[in-house]
Amino acid sequence: MLIKNNGSIFHFCKNKCEKNLIKLKRIPRYIKWTEEYRKEKSTQKTKKVSKK
Repeated sequence: MLIKNNGSIFHFCKNKCEKNLIKLKRIPRYIKWTEEYRKEKSTQKTKKVSKK
């Protein structure tokens, strides 16, 4: 768990997740194994289907 100065709380399932976000400063939306990536891709698929 990480608590920032502004009061936001981050819960990490693994040490790998914490290192990628904090130390390596990677954005979760662009990393394929994260939940955020899956959520974004599923919303893009629904938008494409609804346009047709």
